[in-house]
Amino acid sequence: MPDILVFVDHDGGTPKKVSNQILTAARTISDGEVFAAVFGEGATAAGERLGAYGASKVYAFESPDLESYATGPQVAALVAAVERSGAGDRALPDRAVPHRRRGAGRGPDRGRGRHGRRR
Repeated sequence: MPDILVFVDHDGGTPKKVSNQILTAARTISDGEVFAAVFGEGATAAGERLGAYGASKVYAFESPDLESYATGPQVAALVAAVERSGAGDRALPDRAVPHRRRGAGRGPDRGRGRHGRRR
């Protein structure tokens, strides 16, 4: 199997367990190198911990633009990671790229219990 690029999910600089597991699996199945791409605030700190799980090189993208609602900076970082690594395969957990949920907790049922009654 060719080189693999893993998009890493982290929480404030601590890689999520699922990302560590994906890196370990990638290291096991790849004949080439395993690269990691980390995005958002804390990316550099998260990247420093990934060698233990099989990442031979880490691409950390730490920018306030990646935390915004605009998808342009996120797409540009993803493309840059793919191009720089040259990896033939990619793997990513569900939330590797920072995103915010719009309207979270603002629906008509906010403050209501399971059956629509006020708590």
